[in-house]
Amino acid sequence: MPSSSHLEPTGERLVSKSFEIQPKGYRVKTASIVPVLILVPLFLAVLSGSKQYAIWSQITYLWDAHADPIQQLSEVSPHSLRYALMYPLLIFAESFRVDQDKVFSIMVVAICYLTGRNILSTIKILDPRPHNALVITFFVMAMTEAIFFLMNGRISLAFFGYSILLRTIVKVSYHRIVSWKVPILLLFALFLCGVSSGTLFSAGGTLAITVLFEFSKSLRRLQLNKVSLFLILTAVSSGYFFLKFILVGLIKNLLFYGGGYAGFLSMLQHGFGGVLYPFVSILSLQELIALVLFCTLFFSFVLSRFTFSFLLHILVGTIAFGAFGFSTLTLSFMPMMVLLSLKLKRIRLNR
Repeated sequence: MPSSSHLEPTGERLVSKSFEIQPKGYRVKTASIVPVLILVPLFLAVLSGSKQYAIWSQITYLWDAHADPIQQLSEVSPHSLRYALMYPLLIFAESFRVDQDKVFSIMVVAICYLTGRNILSTIKILDPRPHNALVITFFVMAMTEAIFFLMNGRISLAFFGYSILLRTIVKVSYHRIVSWKVPILLLFALFLCGVSSGTLFSAGGTLAITVLFEFSKSLRRLQLNKVSLFLILTAVSSGYFFLKFILVGLIKNLLFYGGGYAGFLSMLQHGFGGVLYPFVSILSLQELIALVLFCTLFFSFVLSRFTFSFLLHILVGTIAFGAFGFSTLTLSFMPMMVLLSLKLKRIRLNR
């Protein structure tokens, strides 16, 4: 972190700052309206029908079959979380006799806005200094909108869920605040990430990284304080609640790709791991486990020497899970945007 002297304005900046008392309030209002203005193209594209997010076929099949979402959840089927999540929207569309996909598309625009705001909130938690607020707001919201233009509606829900997950664990980890909202937010975030097996697995991996970091902090202090204990227990219990759904999704994908170790390796071809497939396919299971452990320890050792090591571990973790699916890989966009924005703030402060 920069020393306190780096945070003091120069004489020139101090003079200019005295004339910016009124404009400062104006800039705050401008920064708050920018996210809405940036999303106008996406909103107009949805209204005109040039961009549409369709409810995926597994959900419409269960809806047409009059499936009960509670029963689906109790059976822990591969699509139960997704169906339960979309069920209120389907009920709304039927009750008001409006097109399901149109309602879903408008909802995705709102989700895009909320996702961008969550990313901006995460940045503010890590560095509350207001430098480049307008630039960072424009950068984050524009990039979020661009990603949403390219993705399908299902993954947008996972994006929203992961943004909640990231903001929540960062707030507890850095502000050391215990709140009853945390377990509710984590459960809701995982519920949203459940629209895809890969994104749910990646979200679970992020919780695992959080637990390991808090545990390592406690080992260094030789003391487990109440914040670390709270975060560890909350993360573990939240992950355990969705463990059955994670395992069901993993087994479904394994079977789809042939099952067993060969099926696991074949899953790599669904993401950027296809580049690695020719190399890892010649390894035995024991050799692959040893290689993964070595890479994990090596990267963890290197990343621990950087500022915001916790966030860097999460970024590398989401990239690693993206080896099994390009949709899952897109989750790495969020910690990446946070780190790039923090770097932009530091560059501005050190001028």
